[in-house]
Amino acid sequence: MTKIAKMEDNLSKIAGHKVELTIRGDRAFTISSDEMVPDLADKVAAFFGGAAKISASHDEECGSFVYIDV
Repeated sequence: MTKIAKMEDNLSKIAGHKVELTIRGDRAFTISSDEMVPDLADKVAAFFGGAAKISASHDEECGSFVYIDV
């Protein structure tokens, strides 16, 4: 299992839904879910404990996306 796959597995457990991790830059990444998960950003924010800037978008057709900048 790759490091990214391990992180996705751990984040999926935290989120309570299967999520994917996309690296956007050195300290920026996106956590996404095919399902719409309104509280995904809150769960991710709790995990990071205020150490990251977090924003989110949700779409019924595409799912939920949480943008994280550390």
